Amino acid sequence: MGFFTILKRLANGEEPFQMEEPKPVDALGSDGKPNSGSMESGFGTPRDAEGLKILPRVSIDRIECRVNGASMQCFGVLDNYSDFRIELDRIILLGTQKKFDEDTFLEPHKQKEYLLYSGPTASNESNIDCELYYKNESEDYFNAHHVVDFSLNSDGTTYIFDTITFEPPVRDIYE
Repeated sequence: MGFFTILKRLANGEEPFQMEEPKPVDALGSDGKPNSGSMESGFGTPRDAEGLKILPRVSIDRIECRVNGASMQCFGVLDNYSDFRIELDRIILLGTQKKFDEDTFLEPHKQKEYLLYSGPTASNESNIDCELYYKNESEDYFNAHHVVDFSLNSDGTTYIFDTITFEPPVRDIYE
């Protein structure tokens, strides 16, 4: 039980310390014990020992941009930190959405390089948000938010991606 849960209960005039509610039925195995994080459990989304959904972390660890005149291509290394295979869906970067359509599966604890952006160079540093969408083998979707830092291109008028940083937490899209 977290601090904010206790604070919320106090603000609502409730008892701050209450008995834990029973685990949801889909979090329990046939033996009544919480499912492990195994996909083979038959219950879809992996759960931890306490029956909570495991949110797989996938993040962009490195980014490199190649500029050609007024356009650029940016390649990034995506790293699957989870214990489960995931499938990349799409990325939104500089307001441009790109679907991953080739080699979309990322194995547990592996990394691969992907083309993340192909388009015009940035004219300012205002669009710093990057959203990476992916799903597990149970078709459960997640979002990893990243923040982009820019550097001024050698032409002195446009910007390219310098670094990209994962901003926790991973979000469960369709709970």
